[in-house]
Amino acid sequence: MAVNLLSHEVSDLCIGKPALRVLPISATIHEAILVLKQCGDTYISVWTSEAFAGKFCMVDILCYLCAEENISSPEAALKNSVSVLLSNETAALMGHVESHSRVIDALNLLLEGPRILWAPIQSTASHPKNPGSITGHSTMFCWLTQEDFARFFFNSIATFSPVADLSVSHLGLVRSTDVFTVHRHDPDLSFLPLISRALHEQTSVAVITHDRKLIGEISPSPLASCDESAAAALAALSAGDLMTYIDWRGSPPEAISEEDC
Repeated sequence: MAVNLLSHEVSDLCIGKPALRVLPISATIHEAILVLKQCGDTYISVWTSEAFAGKFCMVDILCYLCAEENISSPEAALKNSVSVLLSNETAALMGHVESHSRVIDALNLLLEGPRILWAPIQSTASHPKNPGSITGHSTMFCWLTQEDFARFFFNSIATFSPVADLSVSHLGLVRSTDVFTVHRHDPDLSFLPLISRALHEQTSVAVITHDRKLIGEISPSPLASCDESAAAALAALSAGDLMTYIDWRGSPPEAISEEDC
């Protein structure tokens, strides 16, 4: 039965997935911010003349605006192309799979290095208002992540018995190493590289006290829902205050109080 499950087509994983919101690589950072605000999507994909070049979210923009070379001249930074948000590392995290490919083949591709696969979901007549269509193409695409594969397998968890009876620690799902941590009083931009790494690793940055007690986390996910004004908070607040700022979605209390560690 497990063999039959792995023989399903990738199109089964694409059911219900939203079409990608796409921008050309020539679009500016300012244009990207406007699209993020208007469409409500978390991520925007970038397309070249041949293929996807990568994707980015508001977290990438905030980290870019807070970079040393941009923080003193944000207006100039906003005029740059979205290509500055992409890197060779970003491209290496993506892979392409056809909708008729087998699930096992797509899974093997993920194990080779890519974190995200892009796959066609349907063909329609090209339309300029279609958020998933690409100029000159009639095919719409979606992203497939590790979570999509996990969800697909969990829906048939009985097939993999006795997995359902094993503990989380026995399955090795909890890692005790490579945990990103910052002290609650660490200043502003010192933890910026960790936020960027957490975004790529699809994890969070733990906020701890001086005696290493966990008090919260800085997650790129809610940070991606903020607008560009969060760059000022990212540049000025300590790790603990930034955590509070994110929890309040950019509208924290008038005074952010801190307890002594």
